[in-house]
Amino acid sequence: MPRPKPDKIVRHQIVFGEADRKILESAVNSYNLNTVLGNITKVLNDVTGTITLLTLLAATGALGLVFAFNVNPVHLATGNVPAIILSFNQQWTDASDRKKEEDGLTREERMQKLVDDPIGAVAGITNNPIIELMNLAQKVQVDRVGPFDNPFKN
Repeated sequence: MPRPKPDKIVRHQIVFGEADRKILESAVNSYNLNTVLGNITKVLNDVTGTITLLTLLAATGALGLVFAFNVNPVHLATGNVPAIILSFNQQWTDASDRKKEEDGLTREERMQKLVDDPIGAVAGITNNPIIELMNLAQKVQVDRVGPFDNPFKN
């Protein structure tokens, strides 16, 4: 049976005060943060996700310098995420120490520079990150890369 058209329209409006708006804003922000952190946690719980994220951090210079992150195959095979993170931290520390000898900045100073001016700090590391990565790859002394010979070995 069809419904008759309404003869009048009633509009209901809810008006929030400043305190109510702040409560709603914090609820929305915590929901968004929870969603983002939940997805990041899912990625980091997977070994390949962790390695991908750490490799991107190293390759893009997001931590203040560009370096090649080499994953220990034993840690990869066993899925030992804490060991992979410790290895990344050690490689980042070593790269920071080598960079300190070149430019005189400590790791803490480099991170502060990155916090103060993230775009300038990353852009100031190198003019071309791809060339920097290629130069780093040539310096790495590895006999074999997977089943193939290392093309960078002299």
